[in-house]
Amino acid sequence: TYEKTPYKPVKKYVTDSLAKITGIASEDMNVQRQFLPKWNEIVKAGTERDRSRIPQLRTLLQEGASPILVRKALWALMRINDPDTLGDVLPFMSSDDLETRTTAYEAAKFIANRSELAFTPTAPKDRREQQLEAWRAHWEKTRQK
Repeated sequence: TYEKTPYKPVKKYVTDSLAKITGIASEDMNVQRQFLPKWNEIVKAGTERDRSRIPQLRTLLQEGASPILVRKALWALMRINDPDTLGDVLPFMSSDDLETRTTAYEAAKFIANRSELAFTPTAPKDRREQQLEAWRAHWEKTRQK
């Protein structure tokens, strides 16, 4: 539709809709087309709890292009439940995006099996950073070096 329509309002509607769906604000349809294969890869990794896909999930997290893909990759890591991935999840607990912080916290709590470590995604930033320090200390103490 985007490429075939001569109407600017239709193009705007398509790009606005895709931005909501993918979390990527781009009029480049090649960028938008990359979303679905990545999404499918993440869902498959999480659904199958496939540890061999952890490197791909880490790459997607490092790209960070789409908050929607980041949150889904965090979900997949939680489903895989490999203690070595806690360090990949923790940085997202300081995200500016509340939904990403919440998803990261849920994943961290599950992966670390630590419900007693506090983290309040809605707290002011300075309080969240203090709470996150306890998570980082736990990671440093327990990670395999």
